[in-house]
Amino acid sequence: MVQLGTLSPAGSVLIGVLVGLIATSVQSIGLTLQRKSHILEDEKALQDTHAQRPPYRRRRWQLGMLMFVVSNILGSTIQITTLPLPVLSTLQASGLVFNAICATIILGEPFTRWSFGGTSLVCIGAVLIATFGAMKEPAHTLDQLLYLLERRAFIGWMIGQGILVGLILALAKFIKIMDPKTKHHPRKRLARGIAYGCIRLP
Repeated sequence: MVQLGTLSPAGSVLIGVLVGLIATSVQSIGLTLQRKSHILEDEKALQDTHAQRPPYRRRRWQLGMLMFVVSNILGSTIQITTLPLPVLSTLQASGLVFNAICATIILGEPFTRWSFGGTSLVCIGAVLIATFGAMKEPAHTLDQLLYLLERRAFIGWMIGQGILVGLILALAKFIKIMDPKTKHHPRKRLARGIAYGCIRLP
């Protein structure tokens, strides 16, 4: 975290939060536009299989990708330089809230009680991270960081995470191919969504 020019630390944090919220909302809009493009193209394919175009040739998809990439690069650069880690983690979690809102407005998906419950849990988790996640840590030099990366405990932790992610991916794939006729069943889709969500947690 660095201070921007003559701004006070509080001012830098405020700018970082505002930029983070704007960037996260733009990212969500971009992702939703890409998803909308896929949905419309799939509807075309049902009528004429030759009318389906690759994603990079669709204007809506191109716009969504441009919004996502630009907001991600600019937003992340400003947030990393202006915000402490607990606030940064909280803003990243807000992306799930914006995704739910954009899906309801742009895609017309119903905002059910499950959506409301999930959004509430995300907000509660973000508040808890911001409240209890602040830890004072000393600054490290490059040599100190390289030493920490070479420690056996860190290497074991990363290998364990890699194995866990691999097992979860295998489980999600197994759920998908176990019975192709029921792969779109709501319970199976929920199980796969939970599996992919667990991958993101580490």
